[in-house]
Amino acid sequence: MHTTEHLARHGVTVGQAFDVVRGTPAFVDQQGRYEERPDGLLRWRRPRQKLIGPDRTGQLLTFVIEYPDEDGLSKIVTGWHADDEERAQYRQRRGGRNR
Repeated sequence: MHTTEHLARHGVTVGQAFDVVRGTPAFVDQQGRYEERPDGLLRWRRPRQKLIGPDRTGQLLTFVIEYPDEDGLSKIVTGWHADDEERAQYRQRRGGRNR
């Protein structure tokens, strides 16, 4: 599934992702880990980072990016409207400010 389609399933757009990336998002690191695939085999999931921040309309959104690959490129994996925990993480990391 293409990233644009995946984001759309969560009610967000690539444009909103760029709004958050270009703004002042809060960053939350996620450790790499092994995940079980549907066929029962394990695969390594690279470390990721959550970016939590407002889009240009002020909606607080969360996007997950994979750390840069060997070419120095990061990739948006998924995104959604921030939940209560993510809103609190954003406020804490941004010093209580909404922007």
